[in-house]
Amino acid sequence: MAENLGLKEWPVKKIRRCTSSTDAKMTIQYTFPSSSKILDIAEELSKNSKDENINTLLRLLFAVVKLVKQIHNMKWLMVDLTGKYVFIVDKQEIPKALMVRIGRMHSLPQECDIQEDSIIVNQDLQDMLYWLPKEVIGHNELSCGSDVYTMAMLFYEVFSVLSGRDRLDCVPFGNKHKSKLLEHLIDGHVPEKPELCPSWLYEEVMLKCWDLDRTSRPHVDEIISLFSSKLDSSDASLTSASGSTCSYKGTDQSSPHRGEGYLDVVANSSVSSQDHDDYHKPLEDDEGHYEIINENFLQHNN
Repeated sequence: MAENLGLKEWPVKKIRRCTSSTDAKMTIQYTFPSSSKILDIAEELSKNSKDENINTLLRLLFAVVKLVKQIHNMKWLMVDLTGKYVFIVDKQEIPKALMVRIGRMHSLPQECDIQEDSIIVNQDLQDMLYWLPKEVIGHNELSCGSDVYTMAMLFYEVFSVLSGRDRLDCVPFGNKHKSKLLEHLIDGHVPEKPELCPSWLYEEVMLKCWDLDRTSRPHVDEIISLFSSKLDSSDASLTSASGSTCSYKGTDQSSPHRGEGYLDVVANSSVSSQDHDDYHKPLEDDEGHYEIINENFLQHNN
């Protein structure tokens, strides 16, 4: 698990804290290698040659898809696959993706069918409502299909940034009030194709991932096969360790959309979960933040 998630130290540090006389929460502290937020990379790439940067971004998203496959194969659901929490490890010849909010991951029963079964969770996901499918918004039903749906929303978010849109405009359905979002999805609405998003990605992957029926959404294996065929035709180095370097060397210090106290994750030092918790706040208040770990994770990783 630690290797797949990219954690530098294992086991993770566990801290129990009391939030009231009757309530206690378990937190963990964990460290990732020096990494860059995928949205910052997309924004930096938007300043340069479009065609070349589309291919670069596709390779990074391919790394995200492979990460999801690894975690799903271990019968875990990732949940928080949004641009705020997905990072790319710096200076890697073959891109490696990380998701820095692991505290809301959920395990599936070992006897379940990873592709078909789902679980109902008692968890507040209001901070990422705009990235979630109707079954999660409606009754907190998580599955590989809900992860695939959210991953496609990440693709939309990333290509919207690459196309030069303001970060707030890149939130899917960001102009809809939360109380109207479920009805909007049930009516069949999906985000429009970002300007620079390849047609094959939007039509053959994203639209299918946004199917209202979670069981009709493509499996991650299918998405990997499609990415491989499309990218291998234009860049054979994608599946070869001897291929060309696809590294991101850092974010322009003058880049916009940085709040006061923004933490650069392109420095030589590692990034800790506590640093992310302090500096990468959600769009709305999130009491748990992502170092709050669910009990399943603790039980499986003691």
